[in-house]
Amino acid sequence: MCFLDVKKILVIEDDEDLSDTYSYWFKDSGIEILRVYDGLSALNLINEEHQNIDMIILDYNIPILNGLDVIIELKKKKISIPTLLVSGYSDEFLKYVSFHSALTKQTIDEVLVSLKIQILDKPIMRKGDLINALVKLFDTHLMDKVNNSYLNLISKINTEGFYGK
Repeated sequence: MCFLDVKKILVIEDDEDLSDTYSYWFKDSGIEILRVYDGLSALNLINEEHQNIDMIILDYNIPILNGLDVIIELKKKKISIPTLLVSGYSDEFLKYVSFHSALTKQTIDEVLVSLKIQILDKPIMRKGDLINALVKLFDTHLMDKVNNSYLNLISKINTEGFYGK
């Protein structure tokens, strides 16, 4: 699977003009864009559709539940969808990640990978910046899946032997 296999992206952005821009940028890509404008609506949609959503573009500063609240709720529910956090408030989010990093003894980059999150600061002036961030996020997510599969295989070989029990 590669980024070109992405079929559905959820955009969680309260600025309708910006949400329209994201949709416009993807209009000829074959990727379906779902749009919601607040954190609670996002969680409701994700609860119903999470198996069908390949990626999320999430604004930090959205009504009802902010982007961090959405991420925390997804983590609690063990819903794991690669998420691009787009915000002019990324410093606030990084404070949370730093705290989580200290608790888990991971680097900030390791925490972001484990949460399947990439950060992109606003304003986004070019379509290419958004696409590059999404491709990087997807590649990181894919490498994490490959590494986990490899570690599971090694663990199985170590416990059952190369040819099984």
